[in-house]
Amino acid sequence: MIYHYTAAPGLLGILGGGSLRATNIAFLNDSAEYYLSLERIQSALDRFARAEGGGLGAFLDGMGQRLREATHRIPEVYVVSFSRAADLLSQWRGYGEVESGYAVGFDIRALTEGLRQAGALLVPCVYEAEAQDAFADDLVRTVADLWCRASGGSTDGDGAAALLDEAFGRLAWFAALFKHPGFAEEQEWRLVSLLAPDQADRLEFIARETCVATYLPVPFPKQAVREIWVGPSRHQHLSLPAIDALLRKAGYPADTALHRSEVPFRLV
Repeated sequence: MIYHYTAAPGLLGILGGGSLRATNIAFLNDSAEYYLSLERIQSALDRFARAEGGGLGAFLDGMGQRLREATHRIPEVYVVSFSRAADLLSQWRGYGEVESGYAVGFDIRALTEGLRQAGALLVPCVYEAEAQDAFADDLVRTVADLWCRASGGSTDGDGAAALLDEAFGRLAWFAALFKHPGFAEEQEWRLVSLLAPDQADRLEFIARETCVATYLPVPFPKQAVREIWVGPSRHQHLSLPAIDALLRKAGYPADTALHRSEVPFRLV
């Protein structure tokens, strides 16, 4: 199970619309971590270059250029955050809006199967620095190998540039999974989706207090929803029957479990 924490409007949107809102990673509270992750990818490319002894110059130059450009623009990387922990105080504090927090519990396997058509990836975040470096090294070697096979040695023309763009997209995809070890308590998993330049019609927009933000709707199968948690509140007993009615009206599994948070309200 993984849990998506949200406030009441988010819960109604998720259950009523049957989709999750993947947020552009630049609009997350910890968006700076993504750019630090790109630095780890660059370090992995540097180690790969030393190991190759000067080979694959076109690939390395192309990736280096794209990494430099990525640090100065909003990435087309969209994520939905989950936690392996149910009823976690830090998550209620971060996403519950005082007495309006809810957590939707998803079955990982059912959710993953449902994401195949959406072109999204669901994986756990990597927290330890050594594990991140090892992961980045493996990723760079894999992407370099794929690039070599696809390019056939050609380094000129639009085709080569498109292959480099695709290779960088794979690196950027996984960079979204690196998190600072100080957040390890969250046991975060992320649904990650990339938006191609010709897919702007997939975007939706939402007004925030200080800006207009973009998000990507990601449909999920209703059978993936297995639990709903009502966060710390004085009125949990009122929310439970309303959520139960919403689940039944929207056609979610009849055995979807409803829980009350056991975190004492005074701690929130």
